[in-house]
Amino acid sequence: MQIFDGIFRAFGRKLPLKPGGFNDRRPQRYPVAMSALTIENMTWDEKLRAMEELWKSLSREEARLESPSWHEEELRETAARHDAGKEQPVEWEAAKRELRRRAE
Repeated sequence: MQIFDGIFRAFGRKLPLKPGGFNDRRPQRYPVAMSALTIENMTWDEKLRAMEELWKSLSREEARLESPSWHEEELRETAARHDAGKEQPVEWEAAKRELRRRAE
Protein backbone atom coordinates (compact mmCIF):
# COMPACT_ATOMS: atom_id res chain seq x y z
CA MET A 1 0.00 0.00 0.00
CA GLN A 2 1.61 3.19 -1.17
CA ILE A 3 0.00 5.40 1.45
CA PHE A 4 1.92 3.59 4.20
CA ASP A 5 5.18 3.97 2.32
CA GLY A 6 4.50 7.71 2.13
CA ILE A 7 3.81 7.87 5.86
CA PHE A 8 7.02 6.02 6.71
CA ARG A 9 8.97 8.15 4.22
CA ALA A 10 7.48 11.34 5.65
CA PHE A 11 8.01 10.50 9.31
CA GLY A 12 11.45 9.05 8.69
CA ARG A 13 12.75 12.48 7.77
CA LYS A 14 14.27 14.76 10.34
CA LEU A 15 12.26 17.87 11.12
CA PRO A 16 14.24 21.06 10.73
CA LEU A 17 14.47 22.89 14.05
CA LYS A 18 14.65 26.63 13.80
CA PRO A 19 14.39 29.58 16.18
CA GLY A 20 10.86 29.56 17.52
CA GLY A 21 10.49 25.88 16.52
CA PHE A 22 9.66 22.95 18.74
CA ASN A 23 13.03 22.96 20.50
CA ASP A 24 12.54 26.56 21.73
CA ARG A 25 9.18 25.74 23.34
CA ARG A 26 10.47 22.92 25.51
CA PRO A 27 10.17 23.61 29.23
CA GLN A 28 13.37 23.61 31.24
CA ARG A 29 12.16 20.69 33.34
CA TYR A 30 9.45 18.15 32.69
CA PRO A 31 6.95 17.36 35.47
CA VAL A 32 7.37 13.60 34.85
CA ALA A 33 10.82 12.08 34.62
CA MET A 34 11.12 10.27 31.30
CA SER A 35 14.46 8.80 30.42
CA ALA A 36 15.69 6.72 27.52
CA LEU A 37 16.00 3.83 29.97
CA THR A 38 12.34 4.19 30.96
CA ILE A 39 11.31 4.19 27.32
CA GLU A 40 13.51 1.19 26.52
CA ASN A 41 11.84 -0.79 29.31
CA MET A 42 8.34 -0.13 27.97
CA THR A 43 6.58 -2.79 25.92
CA TRP A 44 5.86 -2.09 22.27
CA ASP A 45 2.18 -1.58 23.11
CA GLU A 46 3.04 0.84 25.94
CA LYS A 47 5.26 2.85 23.59
CA LEU A 48 2.50 3.10 20.97
CA ARG A 49 -0.06 4.12 23.59
CA ALA A 50 2.30 6.74 25.02
CA MET A 51 2.91 8.10 21.53
CA GLU A 52 -0.84 8.29 20.88
CA GLU A 53 -1.39 10.13 24.18
CA LEU A 54 1.40 12.58 23.37
CA TRP A 55 -0.15 13.23 19.96
CA LYS A 56 -3.59 13.82 21.52
CA SER A 57 -2.05 16.31 23.93
CA LEU A 58 -0.12 18.12 21.20
CA SER A 59 -3.19 18.19 18.95
CA ARG A 60 -5.15 20.16 21.55
CA GLU A 61 -2.79 23.06 20.83
CA GLU A 62 -3.01 22.78 17.07
CA ALA A 63 -2.30 26.47 16.49
CA ARG A 64 1.23 25.97 17.86
CA LEU A 65 2.00 23.20 15.38
CA GLU A 66 3.65 24.17 12.13
CA SER A 67 4.02 21.58 9.41
CA PRO A 68 7.43 21.40 7.78
CA SER A 69 7.57 22.50 4.14
CA TRP A 70 8.24 18.96 2.83
CA HIS A 71 4.94 17.77 4.36
CA GLU A 72 2.87 19.81 1.90
CA GLU A 73 4.77 18.22 -0.99
CA GLU A 74 4.10 14.71 0.39
CA LEU A 75 0.39 15.55 0.62
CA ARG A 76 0.38 16.85 -2.99
CA GLU A 77 2.07 13.67 -4.22
CA THR A 78 -0.44 11.48 -2.37
CA ALA A 79 -3.36 13.51 -3.76
CA ALA A 80 -1.93 13.20 -7.29
CA ARG A 81 -1.64 9.41 -6.92
CA HIS A 82 -5.22 9.28 -5.62
CA ASP A 83 -6.52 11.43 -8.50
CA ALA A 84 -4.70 9.16 -10.97
CA GLY A 85 -6.39 6.10 -9.44
CA LYS A 86 -3.08 4.73 -8.13
CA GLU A 87 -3.98 5.20 -4.46
CA GLN A 88 -7.14 4.22 -2.63
CA PRO A 89 -8.32 5.54 0.74
CA VAL A 90 -7.87 3.25 3.73
CA GLU A 91 -10.05 3.24 6.84
CA TRP A 92 -8.11 4.69 9.79
CA GLU A 93 -8.49 1.55 11.95
CA ALA A 94 -7.21 -0.62 9.09
CA ALA A 95 -4.32 1.80 8.54
CA LYS A 96 -3.32 1.62 12.22
CA ARG A 97 -3.45 -2.19 12.16
CA GLU A 98 -1.23 -2.27 9.05
CA LEU A 99 1.27 0.20 10.52
CA ARG A 100 1.47 -1.82 13.73
CA ARG A 101 1.91 -5.04 11.73
CA ARG A 102 4.77 -3.50 9.73
CA ALA A 103 6.45 -2.26 12.88
CA GLU A 104 6.57 -5.71 14.50
